[in-house]
Amino acid sequence: MRDGAGAPVPGVTVEATSGSLQGTRAAVSGRDGIFRIPAVPPGSYRLRATLAGFRAVEMTATVSLDATATVDFTLLPSAEEQVLVSGEAPLIDATSTTSGANYTSRIVAKLPVQRNYADIVRATAGVATDNGDTQGRGLALTIYGATSVENQWIIDGVNTTNVIRGFQGKAINNEFVEEVEVKTGGYQAEYGRALGGVINVITKSGGNSYHGDAFAYYDSQATRAASNADNDPLFVSMRIVDYTRTDFGFDLGGYLLKDRLWFFGAYDRVNLPAKVSRTRSNRFVSADERFPLDGTDTLYSGKLTWNVTPETTVVGTVFADPTENSGAGSSDPRQSIFSVRPITNPERSTWDSTRTIGGVDYALRVNRLFGSHALAVLQGSRHEDRFGLVPADGGDEVRTADRTCEGGTLTDPCFPPFFPNSVVGGIGRVEGATNNNRSKRDQARSDVSLYFGPHEVKTGGDWGRSSTTARSYYSGGQRVDHLNEYGVPYYAHSFFATSPTDLTPTDLVASPRTVELSAYLQDSWRAKPGLTVNAGVRWDQEQMLDFQGVTIFTLTGEWSPRLGVVWDPWRDGHTKLQASVGRFYWSFPTDLSVRAYGGGFDITTYNYDPIDLTPDPTVPHHEQPLSFGGTFREPVDTGLKGAYQDELVIGIERLLDPSLSIALRGVYRRLGRTIEDRCDLDYNSPETNFSQCALVNPGGSGWFAGGDVPGLNGLDEPYRSYSDTVAPIGPVRRLYRGIEVTGRKSWGDRAWVQASYVYSSLRGNYTGGVSYAFGQTDPGINGDFDYAALQRNGYGRLALDRPHAFRLDGFWVSPWRVFVGLQAFVESGAPVSRLGYYNGGAYFAFILPRGNDGRYPTVAEANLSLGYPFSIGTVTATVQLNLYNVFNRQTVTARNEFRSFVLPPSGYPDSIFDPNQEQTNPEYGRPTARLDPRLFRAALKISF
Repeated sequence: MRDGAGAPVPGVTVEATSGSLQGTRAAVSGRDGIFRIPAVPPGSYRLRATLAGFRAVEMTATVSLDATATVDFTLLPSAEEQVLVSGEAPLIDATSTTSGANYTSRIVAKLPVQRNYADIVRATAGVATDNGDTQGRGLALTIYGATSVENQWIIDGVNTTNVIRGFQGKAINNEFVEEVEVKTGGYQAEYGRALGGVINVITKSGGNSYHGDAFAYYDSQATRAASNADNDPLFVSMRIVDYTRTDFGFDLGGYLLKDRLWFFGAYDRVNLPAKVSRTRSNRFVSADERFPLDGTDTLYSGKLTWNVTPETTVVGTVFADPTENSGAGSSDPRQSIFSVRPITNPERSTWDSTRTIGGVDYALRVNRLFGSHALAVLQGSRHEDRFGLVPADGGDEVRTADRTCEGGTLTDPCFPPFFPNSVVGGIGRVEGATNNNRSKRDQARSDVSLYFGPHEVKTGGDWGRSSTTARSYYSGGQRVDHLNEYGVPYYAHSFFATSPTDLTPTDLVASPRTVELSAYLQDSWRAKPGLTVNAGVRWDQEQMLDFQGVTIFTLTGEWSPRLGVVWDPWRDGHTKLQASVGRFYWSFPTDLSVRAYGGGFDITTYNYDPIDLTPDPTVPHHEQPLSFGGTFREPVDTGLKGAYQDELVIGIERLLDPSLSIALRGVYRRLGRTIEDRCDLDYNSPETNFSQCALVNPGGSGWFAGGDVPGLNGLDEPYRSYSDTVAPIGPVRRLYRGIEVTGRKSWGDRAWVQASYVYSSLRGNYTGGVSYAFGQTDPGINGDFDYAALQRNGYGRLALDRPHAFRLDGFWVSPWRVFVGLQAFVESGAPVSRLGYYNGGAYFAFILPRGNDGRYPTVAEANLSLGYPFSIGTVTATVQLNLYNVFNRQTVTARNEFRSFVLPPSGYPDSIFDPNQEQTNPEYGRPTARLDPRLFRAALKISF
């Protein structure tokens, strides 16, 4: 607040009004001329500044989610009161080092985004995709080289990150969402538990007027281009061959008491009757056979905003995304390869099942203002997610698979087929970690912001408890495999039991949990006009407990310092020079404890009877039952520490006119440490706790990481050998370096454009929480470091390395009200690796340095939207047509890179790392993933 000569003006009253704000908020400028109106919701605001002896001034400003809008008033003396209205305040936040972007519902509505709010995140520079698990409906989005499970997803202050695996944990649609903020780097100490980015979302609220929508979307197999037939997802062997998708619902917002009690509610129903088939025929199921897959999403959202007093606001929110897929529910090809169960017998009992996904989230938040000097926020919340699988009628029978192979003698066995010759009976084994689990996260959070002089100090912390219940079971109590690899037919009976001596079948239930604590302190200090220093520190602790409540490990001392500087050299809000440096720790999902520390035993007995479980010692090479499991199966290395990443961001942003900004940034990220398991230990030794695996910090100084422990080379018989020590596991390396240019231009409601180009490199020996090749999504227990020998050739171009990436997103509203939206991108293809057989446990070796076998083709596509609003009185009906993947290129994005896989190459094991080893995999080089085909979708929205 300054006068005509540029001097600060104290005592000026500033009032803010907005359709997003209950009532009017006011503040008074201090001796330095600074005023603050804290804790206002995102939206467009009108501000009026008054002081006796000066003309009143009005300005408009747009406040984005979790951002600060700076408005500079100039007051001129006047004998008469006069109102001056200026344009919108500058778009640059000259106090923040956070990089990323904000997308309001106004922007999203005119773009050809998919029916998942996370799809708009793709428009942000530095965002790509990987092949991590999504449970068939989320998006596997990566940021600056971190994998898709290393982000944090927040909706209305609720941490909605998937509990068991860490990917996008809520799949609500765009009608529920007011604004999406994508933090890609440089974020302050209040945000943690992420190595990638933070996706921060606020859902819609009511207001002092009633507003609502009814909407419907439609597409089907008939509006989709034909897929290229040679696209065979690796080991999935299922595809959707017919479907009809109808998506309809409504939302309504308004008031119960003006300026006191607002409400908003929304409902969305998605029906997806579909047919699935095998991608290729087997002896019993033709690729032409169709099996029903009927999907239903029932999404809803609600919010109450209560202005208890002018200083106190209470917000209650709920949002839910339950999905049910019946019929071939376990054979939905949209799921990961570890969840999809290929149909191998047309008999209904072998595949008929129901998949349930999603859950209900809710939160209660209290905001309390103490004048313009302090704000306190207290919130309690619960997040739920579910990924269940239950058999339909008849599916609870014993499943029997024929895995016999041709030939085989007692000294020269044949190899059983990877997929069985035939299957009869029920749905078989259901693994709790990958197919049947429920999770929840309870969290309490408190934050206090203090505003005094040039300082904005914020402190707070949270407590959270995450738990997962994973139930593994066999339909009919066991699974039976008919085998003959040693020339003698026999039966293998697999089942769960409470101990190796009690052979009574039971379900295996694992219910581990994680307890997290955090605290932070940060200060945004306006050291002088045009110069802001952001400093903070964060502390995190993570305690992981097994199913009995016994601590597996406690990661403490996780200190994350953050420092950033923002300089506006001309102090006019048009230029921002920024630099930030910080450390970021990551929180591990519960999958680690579910898979490695569940109770119970997995038993296999061998005999000549198709039903009886009693072991028969005369079965060749299977004289004793096989048993896995027990409590604390994996030891933990001494001094285990948490995973962290260091980051440096420098950049400049310039406002070329009030609605056009250009930014240039450089980003450097180095993964400093992670937690993974190694699985080359001697499981016959008490020194390894009779375990083949142990949790370690790769490159750490612990006993297991250093290799001073009995181990084995893991090769197939007769080449398997044991030793008193094993090679140490080397340090983890992942290094991202990038330069990005981003431009944004807005013409109010008439047009909006955002363009970006990123030049980057990603090198290392570890992709992250999502492992390479299979897309294994088991953070902390992926296969990357299981055998020390696999480190050979392991350093190189990582799977997410994309040297060039360009995006263009925008919309334009013509004078005739027709609007057009465009989303287009061009990016380098992923690096190609050449992989080979290591052992029969499905481990693979890099037979060329990682990523050094060329690149996949450059990927380029575009999406278009076309719409027109018809006005009928106070009601507007908008017809919108979306066309996805306009060019229908279906570019190959992945191939089968396994030169040898199911069978070892000739000369094994000496040929393991031979780049020109014998090709034993007939699928080598076959495309396994492509861009989606062209799709047309129609929509109708009626608004008032």
